[in-house]
Amino acid sequence: MLARWEPFRELARVFDDPFFRTTFGEASCRWCPAVDVAENDKELLVSADLPGIDPKQVEITVQENILTLSGERKAESESKDESYHRVERAYGSFTRSFVLPSTVDETKVSAEYKDGVLRIHLPKREEAKPRRIDVKLS
Repeated sequence: MLARWEPFRELARVFDDPFFRTTFGEASCRWCPAVDVAENDKELLVSADLPGIDPKQVEITVQENILTLSGERKAESESKDESYHRVERAYGSFTRSFVLPSTVDETKVSAEYKDGVLRIHLPKREEAKPRRIDVKLS
């Protein structure tokens, strides 16, 4: 029996492979926060969803162009009077690492936490910021 080859299904199967997920960081923790990375002329901005996590328990490091974000979402203490019918929220330690471009000024990194979202500001070096050059008529 002949079957039609579907390349996108094959690609999805590869990405779902446990080796691939572990090798490239998605399965390295049971729970990993969702992260957005944005860029403008002045900085890179990393936004991580960390609801229910004490920001004092989050560690942010930048070393050799690698930003590492780690912490732990602790499980709520279970009550002896309750029995769960469904548990979907994941808990545990997480670590996320991102390779930064050489344009980031590692000495000026800052972070803020508001409404369950951690924002890490990674300013660009002055020489890395684009500048407009006017053409003079002669």
